[in-house]
Amino acid sequence: MKQQEILFKCPIETHNFQAEFACFNQFCQSNRIFCFECIRNGDHNIHSGDQRKIADLFDFLENNRLKIEEFIQQLHQIQAYINKSFSLLEQGLKNKFLLTKAELCQFDPKQLSAAVSEIFQSKFVSMNILQDVNNKSLVLCDLINKCGGLFGLEDVNIDNQDYQRIKQVDELLQNSQDLMLTIKSDYNKPKVYEAMENLKKLLSINPNEVQSLHLTAEFLKILKNYNEANIKADQALQRDPKNPQLLQTKVEILKELERFDEAIQWADKILFIDPNNLQSIKIKAECLKSLKDYNEAIRWADKALQIDSKNLCSLIIKFESLYNVGNYGDAIVWAEQALKIEPRNLQALIVKSGSLRLHANQNEAIAYVDSALKIYPLNRYLQEIKLMCQSPYPYIQQPPSQLQGIGLFQRFPCNPLIPQQNINFNKK
Repeated sequence: MKQQEILFKCPIETHNFQAEFACFNQFCQSNRIFCFECIRNGDHNIHSGDQRKIADLFDFLENNRLKIEEFIQQLHQIQAYINKSFSLLEQGLKNKFLLTKAELCQFDPKQLSAAVSEIFQSKFVSMNILQDVNNKSLVLCDLINKCGGLFGLEDVNIDNQDYQRIKQVDELLQNSQDLMLTIKSDYNKPKVYEAMENLKKLLSINPNEVQSLHLTAEFLKILKNYNEANIKADQALQRDPKNPQLLQTKVEILKELERFDEAIQWADKILFIDPNNLQSIKIKAECLKSLKDYNEAIRWADKALQIDSKNLCSLIIKFESLYNVGNYGDAIVWAEQALKIEPRNLQALIVKSGSLRLHANQNEAIAYVDSALKIYPLNRYLQEIKLMCQSPYPYIQQPPSQLQGIGLFQRFPCNPLIPQQNINFNKK
């Protein structure tokens, strides 16, 4: 129905005219909608310049609707900023204080002493910060409630059923987040399915809720259901396209789907926002290696190592890429760096053994392979290297450009126990 066809009776019951006018005066105490008889009786005469046709009222209401939507969007941006600050704080605390025993074993005595001192200090600091944040949050909540009063929202009825639904959503979301933290520290498949059931209920209530979609994508990624995880990540990104945690999830999923070019493009979006994002730099380097762009992989692995010189994944990407471009001397050097951090790292043992053989140092290669076989006696790659060293033709001269390399851990650069099938150590 067109606006001009909408008819309203005058609010004053004794008037028999249709309401054709609206008053736009801010301080008017009379009926905002009125008829010709109201004008005849002198209503609104003191601010006659603020009288408009009833059709103008719809334009006014539409403009106000747009302003309120903009106001709500600004509130969402403030909320997103707060959430991002909390996420960064959470990630920083995890990176600094949630250290595994293996990581602590890599510390020298001074580093370990400093870490213990910081832990004692953090207990005192965390207590004060928690109290301060809690007090500030109470002030913020009080301010938000006052805003509701200023808008007259106490007149808007939120019935008990709606309240219970909101409470259920909060509880399910919190439970899912707690399960994610538990699973990251101690993988438990039943807990993953429990979390998925919670999120299924959440999305049935609100299919567009970003946190629920993001968590669903994360749990699907844990279950290695990467295609479904990618769909959920895309749905979340449609509503929050600049969320760095969401973008990171998308990059990781694309890498697992072996869509390496796309993963690099999405990693670049994160790096545009945060040029020193270590995880994105590592994934970009790994994808470049998977695409056999080894020189670029080395360059990006170097960027990661500038941020964290002891990052094992970055070291693995670097020495594998060096091997694949035929730079066996440097491959040995960087494999040794990895072995200082993790002496039983299988990738490093294999690459160093293979590089020693191809570096024309057969006796040293045999001795080193023998020591590696004491750790992994059934590893066929180490066995193959030893056989090649003992053959009458320990290596065949071949230009590095034709070298296929080992490439045996392209999809699993951080896992020393999951080799791929294609390997040839008889190339130089």
